[in-house]
Amino acid sequence: MAGSMRPRLAIVATHPVQYFVPVFRGLERCQEWQTKVFLGCLHGVDGASFDPDFGLNFAWDCDLLGGYSHAVLSAGPLADLSGLRGVGAAPKALQTILAWQPDAVLIFAYSPAFITALSALLALRGVPILLRADTSDEAYSRSRWKSWLRDRLLRLYYRRCTRFYPIGTESYRHYRRLGVAPGRLETVLYAVDTSVIPQDPPAVTVPAPSAAPLRLGFVGKFTAVKDPLAIPRALALLAPASRDRLRFEAAGDGPLLQSCRGAMEAVLPGRCHFHGFLNQSQLPGFYRSIDLLILPSIQGEVWGLVVNEALGLGARVLVSDRVSCRHDLVGEAAAGWVFHAADPVSLAAALGQALAAWPWPRSARPLPDPQDLVDAVRRFRPGGGQP
Repeated sequence: MAGSMRPRLAIVATHPVQYFVPVFRGLERCQEWQTKVFLGCLHGVDGASFDPDFGLNFAWDCDLLGGYSHAVLSAGPLADLSGLRGVGAAPKALQTILAWQPDAVLIFAYSPAFITALSALLALRGVPILLRADTSDEAYSRSRWKSWLRDRLLRLYYRRCTRFYPIGTESYRHYRRLGVAPGRLETVLYAVDTSVIPQDPPAVTVPAPSAAPLRLGFVGKFTAVKDPLAIPRALALLAPASRDRLRFEAAGDGPLLQSCRGAMEAVLPGRCHFHGFLNQSQLPGFYRSIDLLILPSIQGEVWGLVVNEALGLGARVLVSDRVSCRHDLVGEAAAGWVFHAADPVSLAAALGQALAAWPWPRSARPLPDPQDLVDAVRRFRPGGGQP
């Protein structure tokens, strides 16, 4: 170990992500480790971060750097951590981390290229790696060749890791399929920062008026992979009397925003409201203004944190079968319903089920807490695994 003091845990992430930061702060306070967070860049914090999907420059309106020790490894944008530039930045980052003399490294994700190369270099230097990554076999469609190559590379990478923290059922299945022993796995579900998006008390229920419209909602990027146009396509399949009972609210931006706005106005004229991009402090009010969040993603939804947010603030959810958190958070109608991705008929049928159940009492769901991952990492001991 690095001296006789507490073992040192280096934490590596591309940037200060909202739902990672509570874990950073919790580990900073724990007595078992001395921790330091090494950030690839300051995307979303420096006031000039461009998101190509939202199509705008933004900075989150919550504190993402306070409450934990950290160092920034690059002055460039998030895009510089991908491709050859990301690989080229890894050796210098490695030296910065090794100079701190960590006894283990907790890595959030195995991509982009910067993280991939850096974690490989750390493994070659014999530093124990604890992996917390977005892992799923169902979130993306791949060719047989790409799937084979991905599996071969990940098997090699996982052999270099000491401990894994799957984000849920689908993530756990992925690791087991690729040969990771159960004793090296500890499932800890994704959680949101409740200091930014607080949960309503689960014990409190609020009945909806019998004549109240069912307020649908969408939160996220208006991009092809999120498939927001599936919503108006499904609504067009409902009977006019059913559509009359619906309202629609949307928060987000992106290249499909105007197309979705026009399509929604065609099926719910005068009953749609598009708020544009909403920052973190504005989202709790939005979730409390809807009854049913729709997440129609067709790929890339390795978890779906908006589901946590909506359920924690009393809404139910309607998610596609490409949203991996459905295994853990949407197991019963009291939480919501699941439909087939890219299938407007299936989505329309699920909307019919929701309308048949409406009105329902509004009640927040008990959800995972960021402290769960803090506690899991605290239990790890360098050289000895679990106590």
